[in-house]
Order: sequence, then C-alpha cells, then structure tokens
Amino acid sequence: MTRLPGGDARRITLRAGFVATLLLAPAGAMAESAADQARAETLFTDGRRLLAAARFAEACPKFAESQRLDPAIGTLLNLGDCYEKTGRTASAWAVFQSAAEEARRTSDTRRGTVASERAAALGARLVKLTIVVPRLSVTPGLVVKRDGVTLDHAAWGTAAPLDPGWHAIEATAPGKRRWTLPVTIDAGRSLTTITVPPLEDLAAGADANEPGTAGRAQRIVGGIFVGTGVAALAAGAVFTGLAVAKNHASVPHCHGNICDPLGVELRDDALGNATASTVSVVAGLVAISGGAVLWLTAPTGPKKPYSTGIHAAPAIGAGQVGLTLEGAF
Repeated sequence: MTRLPGGDARRITLRAGFVATLLLAPAGAMAESAADQARAETLFTDGRRLLAAARFAEACPKFAESQRLDPAIGTLLNLGDCYEKTGRTASAWAVFQSAAEEARRTSDTRRGTVASERAAALGARLVKLTIVVPRLSVTPGLVVKRDGVTLDHAAWGTAAPLDPGWHAIEATAPGKRRWTLPVTIDAGRSLTTITVPPLEDLAAGADANEPGTAGRAQRIVGGIFVGTGVAALAAGAVFTGLAVAKNHASVPHCHGNICDPLGVELRDDALGNATASTVSVVAGLVAISGGAVLWLTAPTGPKKPYSTGIHAAPAIGAGQVGLTLEGAF
C-alpha cells in the first residue's frame, strides 16, 4: 500500500497557543477536549490498521469520526485515500481539497503538496451529474432534492461532482404529485444529465406520494413481458417438436454418427430447431421473470419512497439471452 507522506501522524507539533488555551479553559471543557482527542487518536489508529488490511469500507468511518472529534490534516489525508480506494471519487477529491486548504492555512507545505497532487489526479476522473429544470417544469414552490438534500436554484443546470453509484432525485411542489427518480451514476461516464419533467397536478384529496400513472405503466409493461414470455415458451415447444421429428426422420439415413447426405441435412435441421427451442425457452423464462418483477415492484401506494419505472426488453443475440432494463417513469 502506498504510504502518504506524513499520513501516519495526525499532528507534528503541539503549539504553544494550544497549551495556553488548555491552561485557561475550564476543567470540564479540558476533560471533554482531552477525551475527544483520545477517542480520535484511537479511531485514527484503528483506521490505519484497517486500511493496511485493505478493509476500506470499515476504515473510512473510523477516519471520518476521528476527523469530526479532533480535526487534523493527517486524518484528512487518510480519509481521502480511503474514499478513493472505495471508489468514492468525488468525496475523496473534496477531502483532499480540504486538506490542501488546511495545509496552506497552517503553512504545512509538505502535506499541502501531497493533498493538492491527489486532488488534481482525482479531478480528471470525476463523474458529474447535471439536474436540468426546464422553464416548463418550474412551478411555484418547486423543491428539487438530490439524496434528500435540497438543491439551491443556482445549482440547477450545473454539473456537480458526485460519487459513482445509486442516487435519488426528487421534485415536489404544492398541489403537485411528487416526482422521484432513482439513478445510477456510472464511473465510466463523465457526465450524466437528468431532466425534471413538469409535475402532475394533484387531484383534490389525493396524496402527493401516490404513484399516479407510473405504477400503472410499469404494471402494463410487466404484463406485456409475461405475455411475451408465455408466447416464447410456446414457440420453444414447437421448435422442440420439430427437432424431435427431424431427428426421428434421420434414423433410416444414419448408422450411429455416420449419415448419408439427407441424414446429415435432417440432423442439422434437428440441431437448429433444438437450439431455437433452447433460446425460446430461456428467453421466455427471462421475460416472465422480468415481467413478474416489474409487476410486483410497481408503486401501489404512498408508502413507496420512490416510484420506479423501467423500459424493458428481452436481449437475444448470438450465444446470449438476457433482459435489458433502462429508464424510469
């Protein structure tokens, strides 16, 4: 593991001003401060041990809590390193930026250089999310949130660095139905853009959390897939029958695996029908399973925190059968 210069130690010197503060502080405050520092040091040590063992998901919270209790540049450097190793590029970039600023403030040139270099390297890898609110979507009292945090109007339409992974976008307004969209930010895509649609009017007495047409649309798609899957299974049965018939017809023309030209043709046809049968059956099962998932996960009431809609289609190609899901209602 690459060791950060100065990253092991949380502090290098104990300043005289800090000592004077301790001498003048009330006994209770001194005790509390000392206890926080002790807990911070223990958490930092635990974080370093977990980081060395590549247990990054466990190490990051240790560094974060240590930093909260007793801020230090060394802790920030280790926290940024931990975030980067877990793929949280935006969080790591922000932490290294903070470490660089703190190092400049305290004239810690060595650590400031490390933090600035790490932030610059991450800057080229950042993925960003832009939430666009068109004029037609703007309504009185409109509130747009990302992961539960309200976005200021100035942030609308601005590409913001974000950790790759799952995020929730939400828009609400008085008298309008709540709009929600779960979105996965791909680490390989530098920019993702989400457009907030005009919110639906809320009927008198209706709950803003009700799914509206989203749940119905998703159940319709699910029903279509179940029907498509049943049809594919029926086609598989037909192909199976043809394969059996062709193979049976080849028997008089073959002795073991040695066949005359007609026997070869019949067996090739049997193999082709058998392959088509397998593809149809697998595709049918995938479509039925996908349709069932769409139907069962469709929003049915206000208790669902996010209404999810999916455009789905079976994916059948050479050597592969699957289900393609994308989009949201």
